[in-house]
Amino acid sequence: MSGFQAAAVSGSVMILVIALLRLTAGKRLPRALFPALWCAAAFRLLLPVRLPSALSVWNLTAGESRAARARAPLPPPGGRDSPPVP
Repeated sequence: MSGFQAAAVSGSVMILVIALLRLTAGKRLPRALFPALWCAAAFRLLLPVRLPSALSVWNLTAGESRAARARAPLPPPGGRDSPPVP
């Protein structure tokens, strides 16, 4: 996924989270919080820049794929791509 696509997906997820937060806890949270959250979502969509962070959801998915590759069995020596042994 390109950087622009990743920013669009993460911005869309951010908008969904804000909408769900507003539906579920809208009365209990301060009113000034939601315009700030909407500005953060707009900033995310308008500036498709990924800032490196240890506290990122993308790091969790990358860690799972690395762990899955580590658990995958290795191909046997002399697999399909190897020339036949005489």
